[in-house]
Amino acid sequence: MGVVVAVLLIILTLGMMWATQGLRTRVLRSVKSKERARVQARRHLVQGTQLLGRSKPKRAAIEADKAISFDPKDAASYILKAYALERQGHLGSALRSLNTALSPPAVKSLSPSEKAEALVKCAEVVLAGSPGRKRRLEVALGDLHASLAINPDNARAYYLLGRCYERKGLKAEARQAFQTALRIDPSFRDANQAFSRL
Repeated sequence: MGVVVAVLLIILTLGMMWATQGLRTRVLRSVKSKERARVQARRHLVQGTQLLGRSKPKRAAIEADKAISFDPKDAASYILKAYALERQGHLGSALRSLNTALSPPAVKSLSPSEKAEALVKCAEVVLAGSPGRKRRLEVALGDLHASLAINPDNARAYYLLGRCYERKGLKAEARQAFQTALRIDPSFRDANQAFSRL
């Protein structure tokens, strides 16, 4: 009886060793595959950024799509795509790409300052789009307030906030926002012109 128990324990031990070896191999293979995908995504992101810098937005958008296909949880690829689409005049698609970057799970990959800049870019794209839509203007105001809650020293955010207030007919609030932008960055020409206009 004791021999049978010993043999069963040996068989059970060998089976567990075999199972854990297979599991370890699968886990290592999965980790290597994910790392390879991240490296490929970064490579396409860098290429897309360089293409955008050389004023080739169509090719930059293609590289951004490739980066997204390798790592869909990285917000930087969606932001690159938004910049490329905006340069091509596709504001609606650019806004959708930015919204994807600012949604879970992609938003987790952004630092607070990157998130604040992405929110400002959303508002900028909204303001560049159809000027008569009040709902979009409210969305832009919400994005700017969220951005300023993260980074209150962003002159561009205050300038865009002033433009939103100006479109709503709130001249005093617009003037104050432009003035705050100029206090942060006295050389901000657009804010200076807008402040002088009011």
